[in-house]
This record gives sequence, structure tokens and C-alpha cells, in this order.
Amino acid sequence: MAKSIATGDLQTLVGGPLFLLLTKYHNELGPVFKLAFGPRSFIVVADPSIMRYILRDGAMNYDKGILAEILAPILGNGLIPADPDVWRRRRRVITPAFHKQWLASTLSLFDECTMELVDDLKARHATAEPAPLPATVDAWTAWKADDAQPRALGAVDMEERFCSVSLDIIGRAVFDYDFGSAKAESPLVRAVYRCLIEAEKRTTAFIPFWLIPGAQFLPSQVAFKNDFDLLNAKLDELVAQAFEEQIDDDDMLEAGQEVTKASTERISLLRFLVTIRGEEASTGQLRDDLMTMLVAGHETTAALLTWTLYELFHPSKRAAGHLERLRAEVDANFALRKSENRTATAYADVVDCAFARLCLAEGLRLYPQPPLLIRRALDSDELPQPYADGRRTAPPPPSGPPSRSSPRSSPPPRSRRALQPRRMLSSSEPG
Repeated sequence: MAKSIATGDLQTLVGGPLFLLLTKYHNELGPVFKLAFGPRSFIVVADPSIMRYILRDGAMNYDKGILAEILAPILGNGLIPADPDVWRRRRRVITPAFHKQWLASTLSLFDECTMELVDDLKARHATAEPAPLPATVDAWTAWKADDAQPRALGAVDMEERFCSVSLDIIGRAVFDYDFGSAKAESPLVRAVYRCLIEAEKRTTAFIPFWLIPGAQFLPSQVAFKNDFDLLNAKLDELVAQAFEEQIDDDDMLEAGQEVTKASTERISLLRFLVTIRGEEASTGQLRDDLMTMLVAGHETTAALLTWTLYELFHPSKRAAGHLERLRAEVDANFALRKSENRTATAYADVVDCAFARLCLAEGLRLYPQPPLLIRRALDSDELPQPYADGRRTAPPPPSGPPSRSSPRSSPPPRSRRALQPRRMLSSSEPG
């Protein structure tokens, strides 16, 4: 199935970002190729037909393999590393929590956290001049490594800002805990980020170095254990608190006392799960699912916002028309709020901002989160034929999801890599 073999050593991979390496081989070898590094080999697939088979039609012949093994010590048996049976059971437990009423009740929370970000950006804008943008990848890397100089010039790391506000929203909506990361970085916030970095490092490692005898004494692993213990202690505390509060409410009801609307109108996801599942909601299960949302949830949201912002404000102004349309939609929505004498976001506002949702969906197509899925074949298997000619139709890079375009109407390669928010709508509508 694999057309070619690309061999190399570990240094070849770590010498640059993983996805740049995969894109390079994809452009040279096509949408299906084999990577062999020492004792390990991978079949890299960027073809929609084969991806659909592996992830859906033939999914029972594959497990999450190395991904589950790497993440299990961090995320336990949460939704990401869980096997299909556990995943289905846990999803049935969690899905009811995301009902329309709960989503609507969290909008005021979104408003509060977002306004903190807006106020911070306004304050930065008022005290600094626009900073010159780095012209090379090396310059960007230097900025990320030491941001003191760009900050002094007025630059704002929007990835960091989006991570902070997303973490605050997840903390308050899921755990009823205020991380306050948009204002200051706490030890708990630093622990979250360092655990995320450790998970990423393990995902791209060619040997499970953390399992080598004595590895637990390495400074990086000692620091990881300390961070992980801190997160576990906090999650255990929050889960125990949710169970205690549920018992308190039950006692109040039995005593004939009123549980006020104010105490329940903004119920956290954790509290909701404890309420509807009762004794069935074990501390261990809740801890695993909550750790997944904490470590993985906010980072993927921040990445999507960052890349969508990057595309909309690209220096080439290639998305200027989309940006203008998006601004017009937002302005119209705020004008409607003003006419109705309100400032808070309503659920109808989210529904009305259709183009904003399309921009985010297109950002997710261009920069999928997560950008890479790992599967391991449990037995020999025959994969379907690739979708048309991979080289001729130029599918997305290895991290890209399937395109909905048919072979007869495949757009030129450049348009597939362009931000076109209305791509998934009727072809008769302008993009």
C-alpha cells in the first residue's frame, strides 16, 4: 500500500517540527507513505477514503496503540486513551451534561472570561506601539523562547492569551474553579502547561524513555511527577467537594428547605455529573474524564482560535473579504443587542452568528485539532484504494481531514489550502 519508504534517524525528526517533516514527505511521496525510524515504522495516511475506513468502517480492526499507552499514565481511562467499549460507556455518561439549557447558562460565564481578555488587550494596545512581525521561522522561534523583547515592543502572544481564557472557562464551567490564568499564572496553571508539554514529548518520542528503569529520577520526570501530583490532588479535592455539595442539597430537600435558583443556575459540569449519576459516578472515572478536559480541552480550543485568527489577519490580506464580512456580522449582532437594551450574550446570538461558525469550521479543516490521529492494526488488513490520484488532486497535508469535494469537482490545490468559510455550503453560493 505504501508507495515509498522514507528512512531516517531520530535527529532527522527532532531537527524540525513534526508536521513540517510529514508535509515534506507527503509532497514528495503522495498521500500514503511509510516512515521507518530504527525499530519503529509508521504508515502515514492523508487520504480521505483510507482515513474513513480506518476510523469508521474498519475501526474494530484498530486500537489507539501507542497513543493510549503514552497518555494512560496522564489521562487514565479518560475519553482520549479509552478503548471503544469504555469510550461508549463514558460518552453516554457525559453527553447528557451538554444539554441546551446548560450551554445557555454558561454564556454569561463566557462573557465574563472573554471581557477579561478584551480588557487586557485594550490595556496593552493603549500603552504600546504595534510591533514589527518576525520575518522568518527562526525569528518566531526566538520570540517564543524569550518573549521579553517582543512584549516590550507591544507584541501580544495570542496563543498564550487564548490558552489562558480557554483554561479559565473550562475551570469555571467544568470544575467551578477559577484558575485566574488570564490575570496571573498560578502554580496549578504552570502544572497544566508542563503536563501538556510532557504529553506532547512522549507522543513524538521513538522510545518510551519514561519506562526505562531509573528514568523517574531524571529532572524532567521528577518535575512531571510533582506537577501531576498537584493536578491530581486538586481534581480529587474538587470531586470530593462536588459530592459533598450534592449531599448538602439532598439534606436540605429532605428537611423541606428551598434550594435557591441562584445556587443552581450556573451548575458546573462536574456537579451535573455527580447529580445525575449519584453513586454510579465514581471518583476515579470522574477524575480521568476531567483530567482529559483540563489538559487537552483548553489547548485544542486555543489552537483553533489562534490559527483562525492567523488566517483572517494574514499579512497578505488573502482573507480580507472574509474578515470584513465577519466584522459586519458581529457589528450587526451587537447593534441588535443595543436595540434590545441588553449586553449579555443570548443563545440566539450564537445561532445568528453563522458566518463566525463557518470561519471556525474552516479553520478546523485547515488546522485540525488534534492534528494527528494514531491507530495500530490488530491484524493484517487490506486498505481501500486512495481517493482519486493523490498527487494530481493534491489532498490536504498529512494532518488534514477528509475533503467533501468529489473527484469531478475537485478544486485546484491552492484553493484547498485557502480559507473559504462557505466551502461546505452549496456550491452555488459564493465562498
